[in-house]
Amino acid sequence: MGGAAPARARLAAGVIIGIVLLQKFGLASDFSRLASSTAAPAVSGEVGVQVATDKLRYQLGETIVVQVTNLLDTPITTRDQRYQCTIIALELRRDDSGEWNEIRDCLSGAPVSEVTLEPGTSTTVRLESGGGMARSLEPGVYRAALDYTLGDRLSLAPGHLLVARSEQFQIE
Repeated sequence: MGGAAPARARLAAGVIIGIVLLQKFGLASDFSRLASSTAAPAVSGEVGVQVATDKLRYQLGETIVVQVTNLLDTPITTRDQRYQCTIIALELRRDDSGEWNEIRDCLSGAPVSEVTLEPGTSTTVRLESGGGMARSLEPGVYRAALDYTLGDRLSLAPGHLLVARSEQFQIE
C-alpha cells in the first residue's frame, strides 16, 4: 500500500510534464482545435449548417473563399455587417491564450440587415486577407463563423443563437 501514493504522484507529474512539452513545442494545436470545436454552442455539421473555406493555408493578400450551406429542411437567418460587411465573422486565435477573438472591420455605416438562407441552399462569401486594404489581417490561425437562428426571422433571445464554424486555417 505504501507504494501507491508515490506511483500516483509520478503519474501526475508525468502528465503535467507531457502537457507542458506539448504546449512548448506547438504540438497542442490539434488538441486545442478539438477543444475549441467542441466548446462551440453548435458546430457546423452537427446541426446541418456547414461553413467551409476553400483552403487551409493562405498567403497574406489571398482571397479567402467561404461557403455556407444550409442542409436543414428549414430556413436559417443571420445578419450582415460582420467581417468586411458580410454574414461571416472571422475569428483569430491568440497564441498566448488560445482564445478566439472576432475581428471586426465593417465601417459601412449601413444598418444591420437580416439574411435568410433557404433549405438546401449555399452561398459563397469572398474575404480579402490583405493587399491594398486599409486594414490587413496579420499572419495567424483563423476560422470563419456564422451565427444564425432557425426560421426566417433572426432571434437574439438567449438559447436561440446557434454558431457554425469552419475548420481553422492559417494565414502566412
